[in-house]
Amino acid sequence: MQFNFKTLALALALTLTRTTQAKVHLPSIFGDHMVLQRNATVTIWGKADLMENVTVKTTFSNQQVVTNADSKGDWQVKLDTKDAGGPYQVSVKGKNEVKLKNVYLGEVWLSSGQSNMEFSMDSTSAAYSGVLNFRQELAAADFPLIRIFKVTRTFARTPKEDCAGTWEVCSSATIKKFSAVSFFFIKDLYEKLHIPVAIINASWGGTNIDSWMQSIDLEGFPTRTNRLKRMQNDTVKIDQTYPSALFNGMIAPLVKFNFKGVIWYQGENNVHSWFEYDKLSKNQINGWREVWQNADMPFLFVQIAPYNYLSRPWFKGKANSLGYMIEKQSSVLALKNTGMARTGDLGDTTNIHPRNKQDVGKRLSMLALANVYAKPDKSYLYPEFSCISIEGKKVKVKFDNVTDGLIIRGDSPTGFELAGADKVFYPAKATIDNQVVIVTTPSVGVPVAIRYCFKNTGVVNLFNRNNLPALPFRTDNWDL
Repeated sequence: MQFNFKTLALALALTLTRTTQAKVHLPSIFGDHMVLQRNATVTIWGKADLMENVTVKTTFSNQQVVTNADSKGDWQVKLDTKDAGGPYQVSVKGKNEVKLKNVYLGEVWLSSGQSNMEFSMDSTSAAYSGVLNFRQELAAADFPLIRIFKVTRTFARTPKEDCAGTWEVCSSATIKKFSAVSFFFIKDLYEKLHIPVAIINASWGGTNIDSWMQSIDLEGFPTRTNRLKRMQNDTVKIDQTYPSALFNGMIAPLVKFNFKGVIWYQGENNVHSWFEYDKLSKNQINGWREVWQNADMPFLFVQIAPYNYLSRPWFKGKANSLGYMIEKQSSVLALKNTGMARTGDLGDTTNIHPRNKQDVGKRLSMLALANVYAKPDKSYLYPEFSCISIEGKKVKVKFDNVTDGLIIRGDSPTGFELAGADKVFYPAKATIDNQVVIVTTPSVGVPVAIRYCFKNTGVVNLFNRNNLPALPFRTDNWDL
């Protein structure tokens, strides 16, 4: 009998393929030390041999869920979680068994955005000079019940099923290269809620909002859809700046995972195109909520801080583009279950990456605690511009959420400007009278409109008694 070596080789290859496929496989988002959302129905999913029987068991309940992989080898199960606690084990068994250890139930958040979200705890490069007091912060960063997961940077033409990353227990060592805003946010939640918490960070510096959006949510934006069409051609080299490229590579692999909410810090790359940011942002939020099948998913974001954008060669905007950008960001708050952490006092006009990430994280946490966890505290309410009254050459500006009066940091409130009918704005002097700011300038005979810190470099120094800053605003509706 004569052997057909090609047939034998093919048979061996098929055997090896079946052996490989037969192993139950979990995506990287499931691992030792992970946290699953408490009091929820969570999804566990993965790969196995075609039609293979898969059993999932947990020690946090008596559940044992059995399913079968489909004709593509995909499987998933739903599990009901209970209140916070742990450690537990999760077992996934097919022809092999995967055991996940040191698993907790608690609160799980997703963080995403560009460089100010990616900015890590001990960054020491010229561009990222490290958070304030980062050595002390790292020395005090051992929190066994805080878990972190960093999604490795990657972009893709189409939505991916898996991403790279590893669950870690928060410690001085593991937190060094992790998102500082994410850490300070989740640490404050932990200290207030006293339960296990986790945050998964997917961020990439220097990226536009459309890179983080699904292709379907970019319809109506011809520039983006044209690039989307080009990137489907495999001969076109793409990178992280392409529309949907980061959603496909870093967000899509997470959409079955159950999150309590999202924190988002992005927009510096879009300041010069502020006029469309509100539409893009609303599409992004609604699109993410749709893929997570959670129309009420909290989405908390960060106001873009003051910075001299005109010093950047890539910047195509004007001296007050940031003022318009903040208006567009604020309009997103019309969507339910959204919140914006203000940073008008935290910026560095000479550094697009301000080092005070502690207050950014805490202000996001304050929003979450008040609006998501029903722990209201008046301390989270910002002073809100209410109305003006014009009395001769004086303009009186009234604010809400200033029951105990307004305060300033410095000698007097700065950043106010007045204009007459000629629409030319002049710097104005401001004084505080309890809950009212009185603004005047000899350069304007009859004031018609007022602006406050409505410039790229407008640093806010007006606060309520809770030490929270006012928001840049304008009373005119004049075009650029």
